[in-house]
Amino acid sequence: MTQKSRFALYFGNRGFFPASLQAEAREELPRVLEAAGHEVIMLDAQATRYGAVETPQEGQIFANFLRQNQGKYDGVILSLPILGMKMEPWRPSRNPGCRSSSSLPG
Repeated sequence: MTQKSRFALYFGNRGFFPASLQAEAREELPRVLEAAGHEVIMLDAQATRYGAVETPQEGQIFANFLRQNQGKYDGVILSLPILGMKMEPWRPSRNPGCRSSSSLPG
């Protein structure tokens, strides 16, 4: 039988991302990992803005969380929002003179 791991989950953020992205990540990532048989620990969602780390002060809060849970996790998984993931996919350029094989939509 394969031994499963326990992960501390880190959710990073940038100020311009909406709270909904962090809420989705905080729901989805633990669900996927637990479905694979792993365990997770997470910083309380109210400990920082959106339950994520954006500032050095929030980074210190997360560092303290890791110290308080030392020995209770096997690794840390970072979840970072990517702006491009919420944008419409790129598509081939309609301009035959364009050297780029893709262009931003619109």
